[in-house]
Amino acid sequence: MIYGCGLRISECINLKVEDIDSNNMRVWVRNAKGNKDRITLLSPTMLAQLRAYYIVYKPKSGCLRAQMESSIVPLAYDRYLTDLKRRLGYICPQQCTP
Repeated sequence: MIYGCGLRISECINLKVEDIDSNNMRVWVRNAKGNKDRITLLSPTMLAQLRAYYIVYKPKSGCLRAQMESSIVPLAYDRYLTDLKRRLGYICPQQCTP
């Protein structure tokens, strides 16, 4: 979601199932940077992945918080993604963000 839809980490963490508009293939990002709402595009591939995720985890609130009671701190999620890239052997030629 972060890369495929161009979301910031905090936006992805706070994304709700209701924010996915599969009929119009877009994602509503609420309270984005500057407390403004925005819309981003949703690819068919991303929609298929989200549907598969929903079937397995059945999230009640945020998409990434399906099995967690408390909220995720964006910095902790950033560290998780950085560690995951390292473990997978992902090499970025320059400084890049997760």
